[in-house]
Amino acid sequence: MINIINEFNKNIIKSETYSEIRKKFHEIENHKLLAEDIDVETFNKSWGFYVHNKSTLKHLHDNLRTVPPLLKKAYEEELQLVEVCKGNPHNMTQIIVTDDVDLLKIEKGWCLDYCEAQGWRAEVL
Repeated sequence: MINIINEFNKNIIKSETYSEIRKKFHEIENHKLLAEDIDVETFNKSWGFYVHNKSTLKHLHDNLRTVPPLLKKAYEEELQLVEVCKGNPHNMTQIIVTDDVDLLKIEKGWCLDYCEAQGWRAEVL
């Protein structure tokens, strides 16, 4: 069990996996981005962890004017592409998921970094 504790020492998320925690963090970020009064500063501090499967990559490949090189490579090799954003959407990390990429480790690291940026902490029970 993983508990996410906020800056007031209150348990705000309890989950079995970092994948579930990531989804909760996405909900938090989506609420920020969907706010009517969103400003550029809020957008420029957004976080995200996106796993693009073959069908998503096809859609992006077919509809973007300029296809980024890693997206093109993942699409052509029929691999997943992970995009990791840690508070700066203009500096997103892209990772092609091959057999030697530990996606769960990357996801856990993203979750722990998100907690730290919020002043939260994760406790594994």
